[in-house]
Amino acid sequence: MKHFALLFTCILLFPLLSSCSKDDDGGNNDSSSNKYSYMDRTVTINMVEYAEIEDDVYIFLMNQNNYYDFVQIIFANSGTLASLDGTYTLNTDRYNPNYNSGANFWQGNIGYEENVLGDSATAGQVIIENQWGSNIKITFQFTMPNGNASGIYEGVIIKRNF
Repeated sequence: MKHFALLFTCILLFPLLSSCSKDDDGGNNDSSSNKYSYMDRTVTINMVEYAEIEDDVYIFLMNQNNYYDFVQIIFANSGTLASLDGTYTLNTDRYNPNYNSGANFWQGNIGYEENVLGDSATAGQVIIENQWGSNIKITFQFTMPNGNASGIYEGVIIKRNF
């Protein structure tokens, strides 16, 4: 009977304990993975937005606690966020006939307290794993004027309203 009571207790507690093991907001905002590093600083990404302006897609990876900590990635002539899925390399000349919206991104910037307008990437790669709906995985590596930058975010992305 003692074993039966223990087993019954375990069965009842398992759903409760397993449901408390992670955030239930629909996104993965685990600060251990949603970060970027630049200039010997590591910044937690806790908000990601996108905007579709004309035919360009802007992605903003931010820390809500500091308006100056951000990463901005612009995909020229890409249409919509839903069309982004794959590996992209930096091509800063969006008007060059060799610019391929299916393989290039136009701009990568990182802002910080001393430069709120941000440093621009001189080379880099972005990987977008569009998980359809409101979730996305973004991995990036940039060569910047002040060293290398890299980051990863996996979770909710929301449309920016202007």
